[in-house]
Amino acid sequence: MIPSTPLRTGRILDGAVLAKRLKAALRPRVARVTRRLGRRPGLALVACKAKTSAELYFSRELKACREAGIAARVERADPRRGEAALTRRLAALSRDRRIDGILLEFPLPPGFDAQRVLASLAPAKDIEGLTPENQGRLFGSKHLDELERSRAFVPCTALAILRLLKASGAKVTGAHAVVIGRSRVAGRPAAHLLSCLDATVTLAHSRTRGLARYTATADILVTAVGKPGLVRGAMVKKGAVVLDAGTTWRGGKLLGDVHFASASKRAAAITPVPGGIGPVTVAELLNAVVTAAERRKA
Repeated sequence: MIPSTPLRTGRILDGAVLAKRLKAALRPRVARVTRRLGRRPGLALVACKAKTSAELYFSRELKACREAGIAARVERADPRRGEAALTRRLAALSRDRRIDGILLEFPLPPGFDAQRVLASLAPAKDIEGLTPENQGRLFGSKHLDELERSRAFVPCTALAILRLLKASGAKVTGAHAVVIGRSRVAGRPAAHLLSCLDATVTLAHSRTRGLARYTATADILVTAVGKPGLVRGAMVKKGAVVLDAGTTWRGGKLLGDVHFASASKRAAAITPVPGGIGPVTVAELLNAVVTAAERRKA
């Protein structure tokens, strides 16, 4: 599922470099599926917040899709019309033969039940792997080869974390991995994927007491909380691989969960923010859309 591709230059794991490689590998696949289906792979980006500019929120994905030859469009679901209207929209997109993948904006508006909403989305188009069926296939798999055979879609951020870890060349089997964060798109699936690679995993979060006690023993440290500066250099085990998937906009800057300047002095390899997990996440999204299109019948 995720081949190991050496990437590290010094201590920095450059996600932009890896993402460029992944996108290049997609071009012939996009061309083949476009010829077979008679149309480009299609992606619907569903925004459902009253004050969100959908095009701005999804601008990164839209740009990447244009460059890759994927037909992407933003669908605006007015939250004032309620949860039922959103589920109807997702069900309609699931039936739309021009759409291969659907990406839903999270978090959902207050009062919306995520499980009910996601149940209205066709698992074959759920490129973020959040429907009950895809989640069941993910967490029901013990090893990556079993997961691959299940044909489950897996959250793109979690895949990006794993992809960069493999690119670091770090030994994962038997390593102690600490994952900080328990979201459905990053922390929990990343922890499970690490377990599938035979790491011993501790799943922590922003309310874990004595967090430094756990991080100080981590050979692999993953953060996905969205709390700038949560992890300082003194909390990082010397020689660890640090993968920072936390992102927070503050003062016009994108900040990670890890204090990069201090942590990079102790880590054997570390992802920057921006330029680390983010670009690879987008590349994984494109890959999922193309995979969904490849599975479609003409």
